[in-house]
Amino acid sequence: MSEPAQEAGGRRFFDSHLHAFDLTHPNLVALLSRFTYKPLVAKLVSGVALFLTNTPFVSDRFAEWFIRTVYRVLNLLAVMENDLGCMFLLMEACLREGKAPLLDKSGLHVGAETYSRIVLTPLMIDFDTRNTVHLRQTHRAAVRRQYYHRPVARKFDKQRDDLVRGIMKYEQTGAALPLPRGVPALQGTRRVFEIRPFLGINPRNYAPRQLVQLLAQSFPGSVVSRYPGREALPEVEVDVDTRAAIDFIGVKVYPPLGFDPWPDERLRRGESKKVRFLYEFCSANDIPITSHGGSGGFAVLKRRRLKEYTDIEKWGTVVDAYPKLRLCIAHLPMKEKLFKFIPNLRHPLRKAMIRLARTKQNVYVDISCRATNAAYYRKLKKTLDRHSRGKGYPLREKVLFGTDFSINLMWIESYTGFLRLFSETEHLDDAERTLLCSTNPEKFLL
Repeated sequence: MSEPAQEAGGRRFFDSHLHAFDLTHPNLVALLSRFTYKPLVAKLVSGVALFLTNTPFVSDRFAEWFIRTVYRVLNLLAVMENDLGCMFLLMEACLREGKAPLLDKSGLHVGAETYSRIVLTPLMIDFDTRNTVHLRQTHRAAVRRQYYHRPVARKFDKQRDDLVRGIMKYEQTGAALPLPRGVPALQGTRRVFEIRPFLGINPRNYAPRQLVQLLAQSFPGSVVSRYPGREALPEVEVDVDTRAAIDFIGVKVYPPLGFDPWPDERLRRGESKKVRFLYEFCSANDIPITSHGGSGGFAVLKRRRLKEYTDIEKWGTVVDAYPKLRLCIAHLPMKEKLFKFIPNLRHPLRKAMIRLARTKQNVYVDISCRATNAAYYRKLKKTLDRHSRGKGYPLREKVLFGTDFSINLMWIESYTGFLRLFSETEHLDDAERTLLCSTNPEKFLL
């Protein structure tokens, strides 16, 4: 797919982590199944709710929080009800709105810098959870309560086709195609987004032949090496049709949805071979991989399996085996204490992510979804200063800017709001901003 026309020269701004999917793409039933509580937990929640409703001060605060959460959910759904072309148009229009817009004819203004191009890397997600062995929704209690409990397959082809159409619609709007109804007028302005998506994939959902075909088709001109174990590759016919005419530049994997970064070869030899082939393919063709970091998000696994698949140490084993592999682990957490005195259980995750980024040349982390308030940037600044000295790679050269749009609307009002917070925070200087949103992403992505 051809890229939108861009001005020659100029520095590029990168949103290294966002998503483009509508309400038909995620497996919402599997997601909601994570909230299937046991009777004892349900009773405890009921007791807390009863206490809150009988305590006016606490009840008012609870009601305020509940209403705010409802509006955030509605805000998110209002975006996801659009097709993907309209979603990209809404994002650009949002940047152009207001008395002091971040985006104008001269470019995108972030801090003291102006960027002539904006590179978006929408990360596709393989939502297919047809393999129910380790899913929470297979709990007997959940099955008893839910009559139609069988998981629905989420085909990659539909999500890919929608993304292709969305990119084409975005690029052509204002020229060959009219503006969709309800989208603020963008006539007279050229499209500024350069959209370079990541392929969402879970090898578990593919036979070896299908996996090879999908990768070869999605990355035309790639070198397909031998399958692990010195076995001949399954013979496949690679048909690069119009649906595959999309500029994928990377691969997205999602452990909470059932991707095991390093399957035990003794127990799951077939899965291990497919995962190793994915890493070998990406290493040989210099294709970056972004992995969801942590156990939150679209988590559908049972707790024990979720903890196993999201263990950062597994990624340490991966990059030891494939040192040329470019890897980004998303969602770097910052909080060390909750309410200033309760230890934050996510803190070990932060230490593990930083340790891996500082000791491995091609490992990065990003701030997507986390950086929704000033406190995050204050703690990020301290962390960058602390971990950019001594042995190891400086952390400030390993952090990428990302938004996690549109999922981040659960914590922030708009796409512009996330970028403006990054642009105006006093806790980062302009050199650090440039590293996070331009220099570091360019090294990782390109």
